[in-house]
Amino acid sequence: MSLTCKKCGLVNVDGKFFCEYCGARLHHSSIYDLRVDDFITDGDREAFNILKCIGPLIPFLYSTIIKSKLQRDTSKFIRNHSPTERLTTLSVDCAEILALEYLPKVYVTDLGQKNAITLGDDSEALIVLDNDLQKSLSDGELRALLGHEMGHIKSRHLAYHVTAEVLECGLAFASHLTNVGILSLPVKPILLAWHRESELSADRASLIVAGDITHVETMFLKMIGEAL
Repeated sequence: MSLTCKKCGLVNVDGKFFCEYCGARLHHSSIYDLRVDDFITDGDREAFNILKCIGPLIPFLYSTIIKSKLQRDTSKFIRNHSPTERLTTLSVDCAEILALEYLPKVYVTDLGQKNAITLGDDSEALIVLDNDLQKSLSDGELRALLGHEMGHIKSRHLAYHVTAEVLECGLAFASHLTNVGILSLPVKPILLAWHRESELSADRASLIVAGDITHVETMFLKMIGEAL
C-alpha cells in the first residue's frame, strides 16, 4: 500500500518511514515512538528552562544573524559532496529509531578536523561529517555518531545549540555578535552551561541508536585521534 505524504502531498511506495521527496515522517513507529523525555538529562531540562526565561534573544540572534551566515559558509563545504549509500542507509535507520519528525540531510566533506556538526533549525537540519572521520568509523561507530547529532535534532533546540557551537568553537564570525550582546553576561555562561548538559543528552541518544556502549566509546576515541 502506498502512502501520501501529509506535508508535500506526493505518493511514496509502501515501507518508507520518511517521504523520499521532502523527508517528512510518513507514519508512527510500529513499536514505540521515542520521546525527548526518554533520554534528556535533568540538567539539560533545567538549564534549558532557565534559558527560555531569558526570552527570545537567542532565537532572534540565530534567525537574523547566525543562520544566514552559516548557510553561506556551509554551502561551500557541501557543494558537490553527496552521501554514500552506506551513510544514507544508516541515516534512515538512526532517524527511524529516534522517531524524528523528518529525515535530516547528511553530507560528507573535508572539515579539516575529525568532527561532525549539526546546523539548521527545528524545521530543517543538516549534518556535516568530516570525510576522514566517517571513513575511519565502523557501521556501529557511525550509528553512534549519527545518533548523537540526531539527538540534538530530536530535542528541538537547534537555534540554541548552533549559537552555543558558534561561541564555544570560536567560528570566525562570532566576533560580530559582540555588538548585539550575546557575549555579555549573563547570557553566554548560561548558554554554554546548558550546552554542556545538552551534549550528555545527545550521548544518551547515541547509545540508544548504537545499542552498544563500546561503539560510542570507540567513536569518541577515533574523533580525538586515538589509534585503535
